[in-house]
Amino acid sequence: MPLVKLVGWSFGTSGTMCPCMPVIRLARVSLWSSRCSSGALSTGRPVKIASSVCQGCGGRAFFVLVNASGAERECSGCGSRAFIADSEEYWNEESWEDDEPGAAGCPCGSEEFEAAVAFSLADDGSVRWVTIGLQCTKDGFAGVYADWKIDYGPTDRLLTMV
Repeated sequence: MPLVKLVGWSFGTSGTMCPCMPVIRLARVSLWSSRCSSGALSTGRPVKIASSVCQGCGGRAFFVLVNASGAERECSGCGSRAFIADSEEYWNEESWEDDEPGAAGCPCGSEEFEAAVAFSLADDGSVRWVTIGLQCTKDGFAGVYADWKIDYGPTDRLLTMV
């Protein structure tokens, strides 16, 4: 699988990333596994990647709120909302401190994205890290907009919450 040339990244890095970054360009179909070989998730751990699809209408374009510990998506087609992974558990003012969620935005000004989630897995298959990749529906700009560590178990349910 070819590497993706990333024009910009929310963490200020640019360059060639591994196949799991940005996740959106590689998650067009369904959940699959891969080994991350370089880039931000260079732990050598297996990675599962899944595209976000609206449960209400099957739409793939979203407005996304993000902060350092989570993300919530709103379908641009039907308005259905869903939290990504365990975000709902930390989506409250007490957890935000100085990190209140904000709308994800593209440098072109658009706030509508396709979304995908990469789950970095431990040897036992449990989720250890969640990474949110967004690709602008207007100009195709892609980047990592949020990622956070998972330090509890069991985590199987997270794999379906994209």
